[in-house]
Amino acid sequence: MQKITQKQAEIYVIDKLRSKRYFGAHQILLENIPKGKPAEDKKMIIKAIRNLANKGFLLMKKKHYGVHVSLDPRRVRETGKYLESLES
Repeated sequence: MQKITQKQAEIYVIDKLRSKRYFGAHQILLENIPKGKPAEDKKMIIKAIRNLANKGFLLMKKKHYGVHVSLDPRRVRETGKYLESLES
């Protein structure tokens, strides 16, 4: 089985958060994003989440039981453009 690339992992993360409408205060636990993927892909997805957070597309909030992630609602258009550039 072939491992996913960084670009594919970023596309997966943005698509999952947009389809489930995780914007701003509506968040998902970091460990729940790569659920259903093979073990070797989970590390790449976590790395992609951290990379997207560093670029400012994702918001990360620490809770006492883990880290929650959501898309930044102020950068929705920029996130869409970034997603289109990744897909092309």
